[in-house]
Amino acid sequence: MSERNVMSWSAMISGYDHAGRALNTVELFSRMKVEQANEFVFASAVSACASMLAVDVGKRIHS
Repeated sequence: MSERNVMSWSAMISGYDHAGRALNTVELFSRMKVEQANEFVFASAVSACASMLAVDVGKRIHS
């Protein structure tokens, strides 16, 4: 995708999370600009961390 906005990021990240692809969710989240994230993106990223038992990563995302 040449141009990504909050809707495209949100769709991709939540899609990975709902598909049970936690590592892909966190990797994609780490590539996006934090200013573009909304509450749905953060929720999906933290959910992925929880399913991977990655507490430290989840804490960093939460802060």
